Amino acid sequence: MKPIDHDTVDPTVTFAGPFHDIRNVISTLKMDIDTLTDTSQLQACKRLMRMERCVDRCMDICNAALHQRNEPNSELTALFALAQEVASDLNALGSKDIIEVSSDSKHAVVFVRKLQVFRVIFNLADNARKAVLSSNFGIVRIHIGIEPETQLPYVDIRDNGSGMPSRVCRPPSVLRSANNECAPVHGVGLRNVRQLVEAMGIRMTINSVEPQGTNIRLTFPETSFP
Repeated sequence: MKPIDHDTVDPTVTFAGPFHDIRNVISTLKMDIDTLTDTSQLQACKRLMRMERCVDRCMDICNAALHQRNEPNSELTALFALAQEVASDLNALGSKDIIEVSSDSKHAVVFVRKLQVFRVIFNLADNARKAVLSSNFGIVRIHIGIEPETQLPYVDIRDNGSGMPSRVCRPPSVLRSANNECAPVHGVGLRNVRQLVEAMGIRMTINSVEPQGTNIRLTFPETSFP
C-alpha cells in the first residue's frame, strides 16, 4: 500500500472529507437545536445527549484533520472493526440504525492510512444513508469480503435506494474522459473520493443492484508488511 502523495492530490480533496463530516454533524446539531423546545422533557434530554456527542465528534474530526499530515503513512488495519466504527458514528446521527455491518472475513486486514480510509468509507456510507432516509425500509450495508479470484480484500457499501444515473456507474477510464454532463450531486463527490482512493492504490467500482440500489466496492491491493 503506497502512501498518499499530497503533491499530486488536489488539496481540497484531502480536506473535503473533514469538511463533509463536520457539515453532516452540524446539520444534525442544528436540527436538534431548532426542535428542542417542541419536545418533552425526556426527548429533550436525549437530544441534549446527542448534541453533546455531535460537538465531541466535531472536535475529533477537527483534531484529526489538523494532525493528518503527522499520521503514520500506513498501519495494519482490521477492516471489520473500521466498518463498525463508521456504522456507530453514522447511526448516532440519526433516529434509527440503518447502517449494518457484515463480513465473510472478520480477520481481513490491510496496511493503509487508517484515517484516510475511515473517511472514505464514512463519506460513501453517509451518502448511501441519505439516499435511503426517505424510505421506511431503507438500509445500508457495509460488507467486508475477499475476492475469490484475486484473494484481495474489499469493502462493499450497498444501499437499497433509488440508485445512481447510469453515467455515474462507469469504469474509471470512461469517467476520466467524460465531459461535464456528469450530475454534480453524484459526480463531484465521487470524483473526489475516487481521486483520493486511487492515490492510495485502492480500486473503486460502482454498480447498480437489483431490484434497486447501488453497490460501491473498494478493492485493496495485496497487503505487504514492512
